[in-house]
Amino acid sequence: MILCLREENDAADDARLLTSAGVSAMPASVINISYFDIALPEIEACQAVIYTSRYAIKDAHINLTSHAICVGQGSARTAKAAGFGDVVAGDAGAAKLLEMIEQRFLPDDGPLYWPHGSVVQMDLASHLRDAGFTVFEDCLYQLDSVQQLSEAVRKQVADDGVTAIMCFSVQHLYHFARLLEAEGLWHHHQNWALIVPSDRVANSVPAQWASRHIADAPSRSAMVALATSWAETAGG
Repeated sequence: MILCLREENDAADDARLLTSAGVSAMPASVINISYFDIALPEIEACQAVIYTSRYAIKDAHINLTSHAICVGQGSARTAKAAGFGDVVAGDAGAAKLLEMIEQRFLPDDGPLYWPHGSVVQMDLASHLRDAGFTVFEDCLYQLDSVQQLSEAVRKQVADDGVTAIMCFSVQHLYHFARLLEAEGLWHHHQNWALIVPSDRVANSVPAQWASRHIADAPSRSAMVALATSWAETAGG
């Protein structure tokens, strides 16, 4: 059984993707999302809205521009559903997204808008301003740890039903470890494979995993492919 650590909806989607590939998987929600009441910025001739998370996408943003540049395919699909006509999607994290923006847009053609959450992987606004762009940004939501794991997840851990965890971020892994420690269950991790997008995530908590596996790219598709491959090799 692979536990998929994320916010509730994303964790469920990850588990469905693995299950459809014949892999035993269960969502493990470790994060709740709460939104702030933020008004739409007053921007004229906005070149594009930058999305580093699909949680930042609002239908009202199409009043600023028809162009969206997204960190991944999931946020791109959400942007298209929100009404954006020109959507460009990356699939390799914030650093590659920054390269895409600098290749596609020019500083003199107008400002960019970056709505995001309280925790970001990279300060895109700072990098883009250094490159000459005018960037407006808003923090639209924050991520908070759930107070406890679901009973189903705790039972799988306690009964040694878990063989691996798939985790996308430092924050998710930290909260998961903290919740298990509170339940006296963290020691079970020594029997698990860890599937993550980077060494940074893998090293974010002191741990003695049975094995560690780093995806080729920090994307959902690469992570699911790695988890599927691992499960086939491990017989899980």
